[in-house]
Amino acid sequence: MAKLMIIRPIHPLPGRHQEAWDWLAETEPVRRQAGQLSQFVLRNVVDSTDFEFVQIWQDRQSYERWRDTPERARLAAERQRYLTHDPTRLYDIIV
Repeated sequence: MAKLMIIRPIHPLPGRHQEAWDWLAETEPVRRQAGQLSQFVLRNVVDSTDFEFVQIWQDRQSYERWRDTPERARLAAERQRYLTHDPTRLYDIIV
């Protein structure tokens, strides 16, 4: 099975940048337990206000199981205190 990459454009709320980064790091173990292999935030080198949250999952099935859990719903509700996001893009990693 192919690994899954999720790319989500994120926008930290004004004055909450560090809290957003801390929250993403603190909640990573919960996502790892569900099948996430790694995560990181990219900052655009030209536009320093442009960020992408990237996650690598074991496979699409792991992510889809995670999407329907109460734990994921809880994190999604918490996330709203720190950042907003644009639509998520999903990619199969083929090499």
